[in-house]
Amino acid sequence: MENLSKRGYSDWIPVDSGGQANVYKTFKNGQTYAVKVSKIDITKSPDQSMGKDQRLELQIIRNLRHPNCIRVEEMFRTRGQLYIVMQFMPNGTVSTVVKKIGPLCEWNVKCWFPPMARAVKYLHDNRVAHRWV
Repeated sequence: MENLSKRGYSDWIPVDSGGQANVYKTFKNGQTYAVKVSKIDITKSPDQSMGKDQRLELQIIRNLRHPNCIRVEEMFRTRGQLYIVMQFMPNGTVSTVVKKIGPLCEWNVKCWFPPMARAVKYLHDNRVAHRWV
């Protein structure tokens, strides 16, 4: 986390872990962010570079600008890792909420669905396919 410290981020609280990255809650200038830190050491890959799919995904998320899409604040890579600093969502993902409280009631679905549909429409209008996990 030394690389994040050098950029002014502090306090790395583990939030989630997936197959390719760990996610931490961090702080900078009084703001709360989520930082996704890759688990893949790119120095150990044969060509010491990110794959074509990873580069394309980064280019796409860097350019997303919609109120219902998480905003990426900063991306950088070091010799071995990739860091994506993004808006922190304190309640987590819809999947997290469903796992925690169970199926959503009709009222929540009516409230949550329209903004999610607008975000997906924005992605589709910009020729981006979204994968629900």
